[in-house]
Amino acid sequence: MFLKGSIEIKPEDDIAMDLNFGSDGGTLEKILSLVPAEYMPELPQMEIKGDAMLSGEVKGVYNEKNYPSYVIQFNVDNGLLKGKDLPESIRDIQVNTRVDFPGGPDLNATVIDMPVIKFNVADNPVTGHLNVKQPMTDPFVNTAFQGKLDLKDFKRALPIKNIQELAGKLDADFSIKARVSDMEKQRTDKIKAKGYFNLENFAFASDSVPLPVHVDKAQTEITPVGWKFNVRTFKAGESDFNLSGDVKNYLAFFTGKDSVLEARFSSRSNYINMNELMSASDDEEVSSDTTSLHAFRIPGGIHADAEFSADKVLYKDMQLSGVKAKAKVADKKAELTTVLMKTFGGELQMQGVYDSAPEQVVTSLKMQMKNMKIDETAESLTYFNSYAPVLKNFKGLFGMDFDLNVRLDDQMNPILPTTDAKGKFEALNLRPENVKFFQNAAQVLKLDALAHPVLSKAVARFGIDDGNLNIKPFDFTING
Repeated sequence: MFLKGSIEIKPEDDIAMDLNFGSDGGTLEKILSLVPAEYMPELPQMEIKGDAMLSGEVKGVYNEKNYPSYVIQFNVDNGLLKGKDLPESIRDIQVNTRVDFPGGPDLNATVIDMPVIKFNVADNPVTGHLNVKQPMTDPFVNTAFQGKLDLKDFKRALPIKNIQELAGKLDADFSIKARVSDMEKQRTDKIKAKGYFNLENFAFASDSVPLPVHVDKAQTEITPVGWKFNVRTFKAGESDFNLSGDVKNYLAFFTGKDSVLEARFSSRSNYINMNELMSASDDEEVSSDTTSLHAFRIPGGIHADAEFSADKVLYKDMQLSGVKAKAKVADKKAELTTVLMKTFGGELQMQGVYDSAPEQVVTSLKMQMKNMKIDETAESLTYFNSYAPVLKNFKGLFGMDFDLNVRLDDQMNPILPTTDAKGKFEALNLRPENVKFFQNAAQVLKLDALAHPVLSKAVARFGIDDGNLNIKPFDFTING
């Protein structure tokens, strides 16, 4: 590299610049050698060929109100990158780049132009271009890319480590020509956007992704309004999903503007293993140990309406079936407007809020349980185990209306002292099995009816205040 010219400090702290810089040689290898090793650690083990040129100039006065003009150019012609132990290469690399600022008080006048972007990965060609104007305030983006890629060839051409499986065919052809503000305000008459991404038979397994991923077919259509997508049989581990929906305001969101990504989608599943999905992390081996669950944090800047349905769901020790849910997501908060599921022999309906904005996740729920088996429920639910563990030894059905507010710990368990709740508990034909209290009471009181009592019906109202359970007096009969 060379740098020549002059820098002169003038009165009132003005700095006059007249600089030229560039690469001494004309090869891609010499220019890439300037990249710090931590950013591209594979470079020393790669064969690098091709012509390349980096040049630029800075001219003008710099002060608090003015910036000097600058031009930066970077071009690559007939480039090649090949891992020394790989059978294929990235070849036919051609890149033309120019960053131009005419000088003045406003950096928004910068223009980024890449009229030519071409490369070939193991006989999979990709072409495109990118032009950005007014990047500081309201970017105008003009870009297009085309390519048909067989992803299994990428492992043969790229030094990708720790990937056990990569396969699938990606067909992409899209173009976008729009101002970010027009995307934000949905001025579709001023937006030119079209194209698609089609993915078939995709498979991915890696040390950095704890669950293998498979997709039979995924289709994405780009329109001036947004992205429309349809994903058929997406599998992550044991869980399967069929997804469809659309995304709006994507350009403003992905260009880093303070914008909200709007989305609407629906999901249909045969089976979901929530334990497996939530336990998965980069540092932990997937297991059935539910103590490794972590509270999910909802990203900010996303507004979404979603519908879910699943034939079967495993969550902790609960086997759920016929699950249906509708949710709204905004401001790091998810609002469950409708949840319906079958579990423990009965039916559960629920509404509530999951707020991940505070340091500790806050939930509020309204639940209605009908015809639930009391022993199975008490065995699996934290609240029953904490407040009435003896119910695990009872048979019978119950129903409950329950309004709850509680904070969750990092493992998604309720923090009992933060619980505030109220509700009504209705039991039908409750009978204990192997509860020594009743057997001993029958012997002491000489009342055989107490040895095998049946509580035909009971209705109790209760409340939980700061974690303390209070049950209001109620009437019941045992064995008539």
